[in-house]
Amino acid sequence: MNRRKRLAFILLLWMVFVFLLGEIVATGLARERIEELVDVMGGQALVDEWGGFLTTIWLALAVIVPLILIFHWRGRGGVSSFLRKLTPSGRANDRNRAGLAFFHKGGYAAAITEFTEALRLNPRLGDALVNRGVSYFQLDKLDSALADLDAALVLNPTQLEAFGWRGQVWFKKGDLEKALADLNEAARLRPDFPAAFGNRAMVWVQKKEYERAMADLNRAIALGARDGLLHATRGSLYLGKEDYKRALDDCTMAILLGQAGPADFSNRGMTWLGQKNYQQAVSVHPPK
Repeated sequence: MNRRKRLAFILLLWMVFVFLLGEIVATGLARERIEELVDVMGGQALVDEWGGFLTTIWLALAVIVPLILIFHWRGRGGVSSFLRKLTPSGRANDRNRAGLAFFHKGGYAAAITEFTEALRLNPRLGDALVNRGVSYFQLDKLDSALADLDAALVLNPTQLEAFGWRGQVWFKKGDLEKALADLNEAARLRPDFPAAFGNRAMVWVQKKEYERAMADLNRAIALGARDGLLHATRGSLYLGKEDYKRALDDCTMAILLGQAGPADFSNRGMTWLGQKNYQQAVSVHPPK
């Protein structure tokens, strides 16, 4: 049943309920019941008051509830957002989103504060654990990052992002075997995840297993990764194989992506030398 049909069904049930409630009030059954519960002397005022109260409730329910359902169905978010904020888990999700807003602006300390509050409200919010762990990683607080990512994987042993980022933490700490294990798991969980292959390629480079590094770089780039570091690394591997044309293409792409360092310009110069294009190799402003 799609959302439109489900809404129509709920509204139909609600109309039947409101009609029956109105009938009860209109036929005086509610009034008769109240009359049994009050004294004969002075009880009529109470009966009238309750009768009016029930009628008011009936009219309010007949109008308010359908409006809430319609607003929610149309996705305006006003009512549903308000109701969501009434629960701790809803407030936790809001704080998690606030943390992500800070994170994407580079405000990692502020992001950590928001993620911490989200976890106070909902300690089982795995996304907030991963997000806080990544924020700690960006601040080079590797032990704190590791603790959060470990906790996220306890909550969800197949959390892709936790494996991917924990692999990067291990790599930065110099534990290549643990980094490799986590990145292998990330690649297994999602074979079309370019970051898993790109980051694993860096591990292979450190282990001097260049063929495996090349295979992962090719896979990451084929999957759509636009990362200057990946092109620069592959370019240096091609340069080592004396494949100057491919090396030149990758070094140039790294520069075009705006993530190149001095070594990338140097490597491109070396490719020009390998092609015996000495004028370009020594040019201060080589063409892009």
